[in-house]
Amino acid sequence: DCDVRLLTLYVGSADCESALEKNDYALIWEEHNIYFTEATLNRCLAKNGFENYWGIVYPYAFESSIVIAAQKASLEVNTSTKSLKKELSRFDHYAKSFKETKTRVTEAITSFVDDEYTIVLFGAGHLGCSFLNYNGIGDRLAFAVDDAPEKLGLKLPGTGLEIRPTSDLAGMSNLVCL
Repeated sequence: DCDVRLLTLYVGSADCESALEKNDYALIWEEHNIYFTEATLNRCLAKNGFENYWGIVYPYAFESSIVIAAQKASLEVNTSTKSLKKELSRFDHYAKSFKETKTRVTEAITSFVDDEYTIVLFGAGHLGCSFLNYNGIGDRLAFAVDDAPEKLGLKLPGTGLEIRPTSDLAGMSNLVCL
């Protein structure tokens, strides 16, 4: 007599809690189409008839990962609204803070431009590209730097900024690197 349960292993969801808390709008980019926190992933599983069998959040400096093993629930799973209210509040704050954050970023960049600083983007990856495009500040930068050979000489999407090697920074004064 054997009790067999169907297990589903959900591996590798980015944990977006920290980015939402810090109003990191570069979180939203083309590679992700779902943005979970541990609480929202568990709720999603529960709403679809699964219960968390085992789970852990692996903390990383840049982006933590959620790993959960879930099993098909034999009974209806409790989908408490307490954690949902907290997550909805977190996202509501994230969404409502964008305009204020964008204004602060624009003002800071404008002050550097007014003081005749040269501003460059250090790293021509998706996060920097998102940051410039979401804040509409690409036109205030001189260029982007990145030593990845496949990026050199190309333009940063949405900004038209040339991607140059970091060696181009040598000898520059009044320099701000984002």
